[in-house]
Amino acid sequence: MHGIQVHMYFPATILSPGLEEENKSKPQLTKDIEGTDEGLTPEACAQHLLRGVERNEFSITDGLVGLLLRVSSGGCAPGNNFLLDSIFMLPSRVCCFLNAIKSHITVGSSRVAPFYSRSNDPTTSAFR
Repeated sequence: MHGIQVHMYFPATILSPGLEEENKSKPQLTKDIEGTDEGLTPEACAQHLLRGVERNEFSITDGLVGLLLRVSSGGCAPGNNFLLDSIFMLPSRVCCFLNAIKSHITVGSSRVAPFYSRSNDPTTSAFR
């Protein structure tokens, strides 16, 4: 209507001085989620962003994990490619399901759903 397009870019790790500072206080859980992600330079991120804009993608990612997260989240955001999004939907949902099972087994249900904990902390009593 007004000729305005909106694009979102979800980069993985960006190699920058900010990352070095972030790593000083990053929780172990976040480090575990990031795994072996080697990161991208700001220039490589800019190339991914521009490529996504040129392809008229709404949600722009720069790797397989980002793609699977984008597809599995679905929701009301427009997809980038109906056929490819449909193909990746099942594997992405299976990965999310398996990861939830793994987290439940390795971390324990109190970490997956902390509002069910039986803590004596009065700030959480409303969630028991």
